[in-house]
Amino acid sequence: MNDLDRAIARAEDAQRQRNEYMAEHRDELDRLPRVEAAFDARLAQLIDTDIAEPPSYLRALGVPPQDAESRAKWRDAAESVEHYRIVYGINDRYQPLGPEPAGDAGRLWRAATEDLKRLTEQARTPTRDLGVAMDL
Repeated sequence: MNDLDRAIARAEDAQRQRNEYMAEHRDELDRLPRVEAAFDARLAQLIDTDIAEPPSYLRALGVPPQDAESRAKWRDAAESVEHYRIVYGINDRYQPLGPEPAGDAGRLWRAATEDLKRLTEQARTPTRDLGVAMDL
């Protein structure tokens, strides 16, 4: 049996395993889009609540802006925080991402912290309209 035959055999085996998995978990896989939609809807509700009454851990984002563009950026930053808090089980009342964890989780936390800094700057920095009538 040459390399090509072995590769074909591995691919056929992988396809067979995939088909078995799909058949065995059909109900769960069919239900997954509804679960994801429910999660997304609940997250959107949470962000709406954050806009109405921001929790102390979102203080760094400032007050939710009134204009639509700035509010959308604020919302993106708040969503990033809330998603991280849900995924990693953070319940710290004052720090958006909780304290820095030890080990490998600390790398993820630092990356999320940098991302949050960028989103916070975008949420707090109003954009200027550079129209043609702008004086130079």
